[in-house]
Amino acid sequence: MSGALLLALGAALVGYRLGLGAQQRRARARCWRHLQGGHHYVELHRAEVQASGRPIQEGDWVVVYREVDEENQPWGQCYAREVYEFQARFVQRRP
Repeated sequence: MSGALLLALGAALVGYRLGLGAQQRRARARCWRHLQGGHHYVELHRAEVQASGRPIQEGDWVVVYREVDEENQPWGQCYAREVYEFQARFVQRRP
């Protein structure tokens, strides 16, 4: 009986993690599509990363800000890897 319970709990955990992965993939795809639209610029969200005492890495989340937003409110998030690819392909470096 306890083996069946452990198996059920394990299956629930795997299902939960797979659901989170799919949600994250959808968020990344949506962010990448909007970045390619050319109406956003990227600001790396350094506060949380620097608090950990290490430099930003490709797998870190970064915050994307709308270029037209005077209040500089965050628009969404991507992995830094996608942001770096976007900057390399589509954006001239800002001074």
